[in-house]
Amino acid sequence: MISRTQIRYMANSSSYSRGAELYAAGKVLDMDVKNMGASDEIVASVKGSGRNIYEVDVSIDTENDEIDTCYCECRAYAEYGGLCKHCVAVLLQYNDYENDRDSYDYGQSVEKIVKGGLTHTIRKGVQMHTTPELAALLQKQAVAKSLPLIQGSTYGKVRLEPYFNFDGRTFTVEFKIGINKMYVLKDAFSFDNHIANQDDYKYGKNLQFVHTIESFDEESRPLAKFICKWADNNRQFHRSSSYYGYYMGTLEKVRYLDLSGNELAEFLLLMEGRKLQGESIGTRNTTW
Repeated sequence: MISRTQIRYMANSSSYSRGAELYAAGKVLDMDVKNMGASDEIVASVKGSGRNIYEVDVSIDTENDEIDTCYCECRAYAEYGGLCKHCVAVLLQYNDYENDRDSYDYGQSVEKIVKGGLTHTIRKGVQMHTTPELAALLQKQAVAKSLPLIQGSTYGKVRLEPYFNFDGRTFTVEFKIGINKMYVLKDAFSFDNHIANQDDYKYGKNLQFVHTIESFDEESRPLAKFICKWADNNRQFHRSSSYYGYYMGTLEKVRYLDLSGNELAEFLLLMEGRKLQGESIGTRNTTW
């Protein structure tokens, strides 16, 4: 069964909440489902804003309870990755349909089921579509599920060790990464890209792994997310050149993360109750 958690994961918070509103308001006008044995193929019509009605096509892998493909005619689906609100509404309606599937009285050929004023029909010849963005998201989900099997020696074991420096005015932090042998993390922006793309990246002879948050141990996962968040917030300030206020050019490599204000407070909260090594105004290798 496709769960609400799966649907929420594949949509941003805005798309999910607005899709849930469409579903609750009965804006899914009809939903046709064809069972293909190992999959369900769905075509539905969803009432959008004004007089707009959008067709949504979905293919569900019923053996593995996964969304194979999804497509909507709306502009938002074409312009943004992930699920649009219309896809969310249909998947929530399908979730309701699955919950009650066993109570339906199926016929011998074409099946029309009426429940709560909504007609569900099994029909033939549904053509499915997907976008490159959603295909990439589905691929990432598949990679994440297979990692414990194909990467057992490193999965959930990679560590991040922070080392700070305070010179009396500025606070910076750098990181080492590894399992047994630790390597210097030389560029926060590259690290962020590796996580975003789930790259299989090699730091040295003894460390190569697919970059997902789950590849890190429990203590290091918040630090990995912190580095990615810092990279997102500071990327524009580390371009090699700017033009009339617009940052352009290639990204600088950043090993030392400058922390101030909310970023410093967030980092110190992450380290609460843990040992932190670093140096402060001339002292070296101090542990707090």
